[in-house]
Amino acid sequence: MSEKFTRIINDNIYGAIPLTEAEWEVINTPIFQRLRRIRQLGLSSYVFPTAEHTRFSHSLGVLFIMGKITELLHQKGILNEDDVRKLRMASLLHDIGHYPLSHVGEAVFMRIQFEEEQVIRKKSSFSDENDLTKAGRRYRIKSVSHERVGTEIITKHHKIVNILKKYDFDPVELAKIINGEHEGNIIYNQLMHSSLDADRLDYLLRDATHTGVRYGLVDFDYLIRHFEVGEEKDTKGKPVKVIGVSQKTTHVLEHYLTARYFLYSQVIFHKTVVAFEILAKALLYYASKSGMLGGDWFRKVVSIMMV
Repeated sequence: MSEKFTRIINDNIYGAIPLTEAEWEVINTPIFQRLRRIRQLGLSSYVFPTAEHTRFSHSLGVLFIMGKITELLHQKGILNEDDVRKLRMASLLHDIGHYPLSHVGEAVFMRIQFEEEQVIRKKSSFSDENDLTKAGRRYRIKSVSHERVGTEIITKHHKIVNILKKYDFDPVELAKIINGEHEGNIIYNQLMHSSLDADRLDYLLRDATHTGVRYGLVDFDYLIRHFEVGEEKDTKGKPVKVIGVSQKTTHVLEHYLTARYFLYSQVIFHKTVVAFEILAKALLYYASKSGMLGGDWFRKVVSIMMV
């Protein structure tokens, strides 16, 4: 590869994770370091005490998985060096927009944003809209999910933008890859934002390891080694390249899908975890609406992210 790996971070799942200088600089920004304080599984640690892992370690894990996938596809001539570096950076940044308490905080904010949008629609003369309300109006389908907040950070946060441009990355293109909206290369979207992507492969392994629930221990190496490229027609009938797996990996793919189901049913949707999260959402919603958190605290949180 044209870019050299200059750093190593040790991980309890994969061992050594190699990093380029660009990736190292992004990791050392305050906006990325804040992911150390956001637990990957929210409040699940109240039921599974060892589930203390963070969005920070998960992001590094997704980078490692994407590195394995892109290295293989580069050797097969499917991806070039520029494809590899873009997908690696996108995988590193994919969770940078997460809220406090992870999906718990995100759900509350999306509820509040939805309510505000209903008011705005009724008051068509209202013009004093803040940036997040405008973002909510623009991306009404997904509202202001963590991916959309991540888009704002990647394309507007001065430190992130400066690093990306320093190493010849296009922030807008990276944001599209993360959201699965890249128009020029469907393979980008598949590897970063699909049912079988680097994100899901890492959280399946990582969550299973840290919760002690063994369902997610899938043979990801075998699965990745058998990634193949086929051809499908897009919505306009134009042939496009897509990623698939060879037929011999059917049993591993079935294991992967079954493992995801069991991880969600036994961990994510565990009745006690769900109860804790419902209480947390209700408290956050009430605290925000009643002004107990100092007014419009969600916007303050996102504003702090952008500093």
